[in-house]
Amino acid sequence: MLEQIKKYRKNKIVWTVAVVVVLWTAVNLLSSESNLLLFKVEKKPFLIDLKVDGELKAMDSYVIKAPSNIWRNVRIVRLVPEGASVKEGDFLIQFDVSEFQQKLQEAQNNLEKAEANLASTMANNKSQMSDIESNIKLESYSLEQSRLRAKNSIYESENKRKEIEFNLKKAEISYAQLVEKKESTIKIHQAAMRQAQLEVEQARIKVDRAQKDLQQMTITSPTNGMVVYKEVWEGGQMGKLKVGFSPWRGQALLEIPGENKMKVSIKVNEVDISKLALDQRVIVSLDAVPDTTFNGAVKEIAALANRDRKTKKNVFDVEVYLNEKDERLKPGMSAHTQIIIDEISDVLSVPIDAIKIENEKTYVTDAGGDPLEIKTGKSSSDFIVVEEGLDEGDEIQLSQEAGVQNNSTSKRKSGKKSGGSSEMIIVM
Repeated sequence: MLEQIKKYRKNKIVWTVAVVVVLWTAVNLLSSESNLLLFKVEKKPFLIDLKVDGELKAMDSYVIKAPSNIWRNVRIVRLVPEGASVKEGDFLIQFDVSEFQQKLQEAQNNLEKAEANLASTMANNKSQMSDIESNIKLESYSLEQSRLRAKNSIYESENKRKEIEFNLKKAEISYAQLVEKKESTIKIHQAAMRQAQLEVEQARIKVDRAQKDLQQMTITSPTNGMVVYKEVWEGGQMGKLKVGFSPWRGQALLEIPGENKMKVSIKVNEVDISKLALDQRVIVSLDAVPDTTFNGAVKEIAALANRDRKTKKNVFDVEVYLNEKDERLKPGMSAHTQIIIDEISDVLSVPIDAIKIENEKTYVTDAGGDPLEIKTGKSSSDFIVVEEGLDEGDEIQLSQEAGVQNNSTSKRKSGKKSGGSSEMIIVM
C-alpha cells in the first residue's frame, strides 16, 4: 500500500512538471507571436514613384527684379512699404535717375546734330546737282550748235572745216564729262545721304535706349497683390531690401504672390532626373494640411543642373503645378511630392522591408516562419513587385520596423502605400 502511494505521488509530480512545461511553452509561443506581423499579398495596381520634398509657391507669383540690361550701378531712392496692397500699375521702386537723365539729354543733343547734318547734306546735294544740271543743259546747247556748224561746213575751206570738227569733238567730250560727273556726283551724294541717315538712325536708337533706361528706373506693379521684400546681401550679411541699396543686374528685389493656383518647387537629384517627364502625375501632401492630398503634374524641368548648397549635389529645379485651388494653401508651406513614374496594373507586391537577401538570393519569411525564395521586379519608395515565388492570398511576416512604417496599428488594416494596397494582419 505504501509503495502504491509513493508511486501515485511520483506520477503526480511527473504530470505536474509536464503540465508546467507545456504551459510555459505555450505562454512563450503566444508571447513570441503576440507581436508577429503578417502581410497578406494581393494583386493591386503598383505605382513606381519618386518622393521629393519642396516648397509651396504661388503659380502666378511675380518676382520684381532690378533691370537686367543696365550695366552701371543703380541705387534705390524710394520704395513701396513691405506688406502694402498694390494694384496693377501702382508704384513699387524708384532708382536714382540723375545719370540717366544726363545720358538722355546727351543722346537728344546728338540726335539734333545728326538731323541738322542730314538736312545740310540734302541741301548741299540739291545745290550741287542743280549746278551740274545747268551746266549739262548749257553744254548740250553748245554741242547742238557745233553739230549744226559741222553740218553746214561743206562749203567752207578745209582749214575751216577742220576747226569746226575740232570744236565739235571738244563739245562732245565736254558734254560727256559733265554727264559722267553727274553720275559720279549722284553716287557721292547717295553715299553721303546714307551716312547722314545712318547717323540719324543711330542717334535715334540711342535716344530710345536712353528713354527706356530712364523708364526702367521706375518700377510699377504688374498685378494686384501684397508686396513681399526679398532678402539681399549687403554689408557682409543678408537683410531685407531698403532704400539706398544698389542691386546687381537682374537681382530679385520684391515678390507679389498670386492668390489663385499654386505650385510646388522641388530639387531633383541628377541621378533621378532621367525618370521625370512633363505632365507626369504627382500626389502632393502638406504638413500644414495633414488630412488632405492634392493632385498635380510636372510642368517645368530645368535644362541645366545647379549645385545645391546644403547637399553639395547637382540638382535640377522642377515645378509641380497643383490642379486644385484651396484657400488653406499658402506660399512658403512645406510640401511632400510623390511623382508617379509608372503604374503597373494587377501585380503582386510586398513591402521592401520584408525582403531579405542572402547569397545573392532574395527571400521573404512566410507565416510559418520559413524562408521563401522569390524573384522581384520594379520597386517604388516603399514596395517592390514580386514576379515569382508568391501567390495572391499568401501571408508573409514583417519586421516590427516594417509594421511601424506601414502604420499597422490594428488587427486587420488596409495599408495603402505607393506600391499598391495589400492587407496587413497582426497576429495577437
